[in-house]
Amino acid sequence: MKFFTNGVKSLKRNRLFTFVNVLGLSLGMFCFLVSSLYVRDELTHDKWHENSDRIYLPSLGREVANGFSYTSPPFAVHNALLNDIPGVETVVNLAEVVTESFSFLKTYEVKGETFDSRKIYAAEPTFFDVFDFDLKIGDEKNALNDPKDIIISAELAEKHFGKENPIGEFITLKDKGTYSVSGVLKPIPSNSHLRFDLIIYADLNAHPYSSYKGNWQLGWGKNYVLMRDNYSIEDLTKDLDEIYQRNQPFDEPMIVGFDLFSDLYLDGRANGRERPVFGGDRKYIYIFSIVGALLFLVACFNYVNLKIAGSFAQTKDMAIRKVLGASKAKLILLSIGETALVAIISLVIAIIAVELSLGDVNQILGKRLDLSFIKQPELLLLPFGALALVVLISGIYPALVSSSFNISSLLKGSLPNVNRSVVRKLIVGFQFVICAGLLSSAFIIRGQAKYMINKDIGYNTENVFSIGLYENGFGRRYEQLKSELERIPQISAVTGSSLPSSMMGMFLPVIKDGEETQALFRTSPVDLNFNEVMEVELIKGQTFADIPESRLENAAIINETAYKSVGIEDIIGKKIDRFEIIGVVKDFHVASVKSEISPVILTINKEEIRNLQFKFRAGEKDVVMAQLEQLWKDQNVQKPLKTTELATFYANAFKREATLLTIFNGLTAMLVIIAFLGLFTIATFESQFRERELSIRKVLGADYLSLLKLSNGRFLGLVLISLLLSIPVTYELISGWLEGFPYRVESLTTYFITSSAVVLFLAVFVLSLNGHKNAQKNPVDVLRNE
Repeated sequence: MKFFTNGVKSLKRNRLFTFVNVLGLSLGMFCFLVSSLYVRDELTHDKWHENSDRIYLPSLGREVANGFSYTSPPFAVHNALLNDIPGVETVVNLAEVVTESFSFLKTYEVKGETFDSRKIYAAEPTFFDVFDFDLKIGDEKNALNDPKDIIISAELAEKHFGKENPIGEFITLKDKGTYSVSGVLKPIPSNSHLRFDLIIYADLNAHPYSSYKGNWQLGWGKNYVLMRDNYSIEDLTKDLDEIYQRNQPFDEPMIVGFDLFSDLYLDGRANGRERPVFGGDRKYIYIFSIVGALLFLVACFNYVNLKIAGSFAQTKDMAIRKVLGASKAKLILLSIGETALVAIISLVIAIIAVELSLGDVNQILGKRLDLSFIKQPELLLLPFGALALVVLISGIYPALVSSSFNISSLLKGSLPNVNRSVVRKLIVGFQFVICAGLLSSAFIIRGQAKYMINKDIGYNTENVFSIGLYENGFGRRYEQLKSELERIPQISAVTGSSLPSSMMGMFLPVIKDGEETQALFRTSPVDLNFNEVMEVELIKGQTFADIPESRLENAAIINETAYKSVGIEDIIGKKIDRFEIIGVVKDFHVASVKSEISPVILTINKEEIRNLQFKFRAGEKDVVMAQLEQLWKDQNVQKPLKTTELATFYANAFKREATLLTIFNGLTAMLVIIAFLGLFTIATFESQFRERELSIRKVLGADYLSLLKLSNGRFLGLVLISLLLSIPVTYELISGWLEGFPYRVESLTTYFITSSAVVLFLAVFVLSLNGHKNAQKNPVDVLRNE
């Protein structure tokens, strides 16, 4: 207790020192706690299932002509796994329920009201044997035994039935029928990639499953396998491979494999349609782990430097303690006690900051992080671990240094001979390497985001809206809706295609040099005027509008990527499957520019058009939307109007990069505060011990600039060296991040120059404030007692 009492007195005597240290350590601990919560949430994803280490998902793949790999879950594999492989305990088929038009947006009805959901699944009764999605209400053994059973999530149960028991209540699924509620799921943990609103009974003898019975090529849903304890994944793979080779449906060899269920999320192969902004990507675990650890270390090292510098101001106090018999061990404990006190205060502030900001942090990261020590007592390891690390890293070295000062030097009030310490220089240098690196990264992330936003996607998105025909209840009635929209004066053109982002993948035969191979294309049915309305540039051949109607049914247009991948020079007039290639268009992005452009083939088939695009006159957006709302009322459309503005759609595709930039801006701001406050404080402490030298030099005629240089020159030199060291390190790390983008900024030189200039300017500014104060002191006031 005495150590803490003495520590409190010491902290009160050095208020500037205390403020800077508490601020720095609080920010460092805040970053440590948040990054630890994020990393823990990611690494424990799907591992809360008791059998997570025994649940596997079978995969089958093959290589095709243009380099694409295709995986499918043939339905026949389900029965083979269950009946022919002794290492399989059980299997569950889990499939997303889709509409007749294969839309994942399903409509359901409760108590006469209709709702939409993308999280409606069909599952076998073995669902509860494989997974640990427990029921809050209902019996897991009987909840999925009847074709008319339906399980509802806890959230939907509360939304639709309040506090009433929903068992036995009816829910109607469009195109499926009416179901009776047989169970209510407990709230699903946030770190689960599988999330459900409704689960119905999967009848494997009914459509669509019956269509794939015995099929070794195609299937429906995904088959999750629970492997027996005494079986290995190598044996399981070997057994399935032998069975599959006996039933090989393709000419090309197939690759049989199994993916561990708990790895699906982090490997980016999770089946869930909802994914956090920074979820399911090991790259971001590394990024946040490294950045969180570096900021924590910077805060600790900053404290080390400030603690040593602050101990110079207490030299006489330490000398008196030594004269009165204080041992080195006692002085070390006293110093560590002071560090522990500062660390505890900082930790309390950091925890409060985390609790207050966790809502905003979750919104930014797209997570549901929680620092509840009652619900998750294991989380107590985080604050106690942070506290122990701070005391270990920040307390021991300064304590050893300050306790080893020479008594005679201390009593004379002279500066202990630690200024030449390599460790102190390394610490200051380390801080500014990280500071410059983070600032450079923030500039580069901003530059990459700006580059992608401004990149030409290959067709016009300005003043263009897209309407999903099936989502809006029009189904195959493209021509009807097109005709209605063309009557609106503010709409200048209407066309149809699969844009944005809903083009299907399809294998088509390609004949080259007399040899037939299979190639994977993104396919889209379009209207005749697609090229003209969307302003897709034709680089070879003709558009659909240029050829006779009699040729349209078997005509196709491909993009540059498809042209290059097929490898046929004079492609015009040649065939891909039954389609005659009439033209080649410039590459355009189907999704966002974060994805590489795929081979695309466009055909005419108005019955299969899924999305309608219309162009409106500039400044008439509100009028057009009002007209559409009125049209929906006049047509008595049962679903609310849903439109997608193409310009907004592609801008939203960069949410992850925009969020990452926000995070890096915040982290950089924290680091700048820690580093530059530390630099200012260290310079201030040291200048107190050089007052006499500076005053004597001033008396001897030293000018203002030479005094500034003497005060801060070596600190500025350290900053310059740190900037030079940060460039290769940052370049190596940020290049790895940039490699994840097929289209990226080419030169990083400007970003490094800009960030270095900012750091250098701030360093000069901060050091000049301190140097100016020293240079302006009157030598008489300093030397009068000498």
